[in-house]
Amino acid sequence: MQAELLEMMQQMAAQNGTANAPGNANAMMMQMLQDMQAKKSARQTEQSQLHSIKRKLEQQRRHNQALQQQLQIAGEFIGQFADLVGACPQCLGQVDECPACAGRGVPGSRMPDPQLLKWIQPALALLRQQRPAPHPISSKENDQ
Repeated sequence: MQAELLEMMQQMAAQNGTANAPGNANAMMMQMLQDMQAKKSARQTEQSQLHSIKRKLEQQRRHNQALQQQLQIAGEFIGQFADLVGACPQCLGQVDECPACAGRGVPGSRMPDPQLLKWIQPALALLRQQRPAPHPISSKENDQ
């Protein structure tokens, strides 16, 4: 409605030749309407930018949530692996400052979980089958 009113006043001022006359009530009114239009346009731009920022924040929140789930799964996997090889579930014995083991929880530092060992036995058996037999060292190789 403001836009229509402004246009109508501009047409009237153009017809009267008073569009830019100083102290002209029509000119002041037109300036006020133009200012209001500019403010309305600025508010719409701000609202559009705010909506865009909100949308990006929501996308980032969902992305962070997915990363947290992946991190939780990875932590559970590392814990199972640590139980399998008898290592510290927090650092696998790789961190000297680890609060759980002070870097001493390397594989074999505690008893592996028997259920997990049973689970991995088929893979270990396959590995033993694939391993080449050790070659006897010949006397030539010993001399070198």
